[in-house]
Amino acid sequence: MKPIFKVTADDKDITDILSPRLVSLNITDETGLVSDKAEILLDNRDNILEIPLRGTNLEISLGYENQDLVLMGNYIVDNIDLSSPPSRMRIIAKASNTKIKDLTSKIRSPKSRSWHEYSLVGIVSKIAKEHKFTSLIDEYFEKIYISHIDQTNEGDLSFLTNFARDYDAFIKFVAGKLIFAKKNKGTTVTGKELPKLELSENQISSWRLNILDRGKFGKVIAKYHDFATAEEKKVTAGTGEPDYEMRYTFTDQNRALEAAKAKLAEFERGIAKLEISLPGNPILSAQSKIIIPDIKYLKNKEWIIEAIIHDISDQGYQSTINAVEKF
Repeated sequence: MKPIFKVTADDKDITDILSPRLVSLNITDETGLVSDKAEILLDNRDNILEIPLRGTNLEISLGYENQDLVLMGNYIVDNIDLSSPPSRMRIIAKASNTKIKDLTSKIRSPKSRSWHEYSLVGIVSKIAKEHKFTSLIDEYFEKIYISHIDQTNEGDLSFLTNFARDYDAFIKFVAGKLIFAKKNKGTTVTGKELPKLELSENQISSWRLNILDRGKFGKVIAKYHDFATAEEKKVTAGTGEPDYEMRYTFTDQNRALEAAKAKLAEFERGIAKLEISLPGNPILSAQSKIIIPDIKYLKNKEWIIEAIIHDISDQGYQSTINAVEKF
């Protein structure tokens, strides 16, 4: 099958201009806010290509001849690099939901304030409302209590990004919504299971599995806030050593114990990281869920894609996946 692509610039189809000059088209899709980008490398040996304007909106689709193309996303031209010899032009564009046109300077402006006796949902919802976004928050975080946290000379965007990192979550801004979701769950923010895509061994060019931290901790401690006594208390799962204390404070004992047991099970399994190279598949994206039923060490597991690179060049169309085992 012949790989093909389509690119529009501010709604004008420029595919025919790019095709005879294309050296490579590379799309990176990662979990989180600011990583998604597109790079287009063009042959400019006759030096007749015009330099595109920063801020130009590129809509990019990938696929194969005689099949429907898959929309990869919208990207805003951010950087243009010219070099010679050989004479080439590299266009770098970032996903449109990371640009100022969607995230105003107000959300980036430094401010200082204290968050005292808030729920995690309360903090994220308040910031979303201040910037006219609708908050969409993973149900996992509904019972997390924040006794106190300071936001010191830090913009709301930076604060949210660091806040999400502390809770093993990610944020994205999509269609007027601020999404705050747990990494690698394999579900939507409302708890609905994401569909699974099955890959067989004959579809995979190469793979590599790395298992980390198996048995690293024998006991997990989780904290919860007892509202009756206004005290912070702890529960434990496991009896071994060493122990691991979760950063979160939950709103009740049952939720804290449930989280501790889940974290202990994660340590007992170990963190499994998987790298896969395969012929290009535009359906695959970050947070997609995959299963591989016919490779001994990978079967009977579900894998969540953390990052994927789609690359079209004269070598064809290749996808490279970094995934982790679903917890």
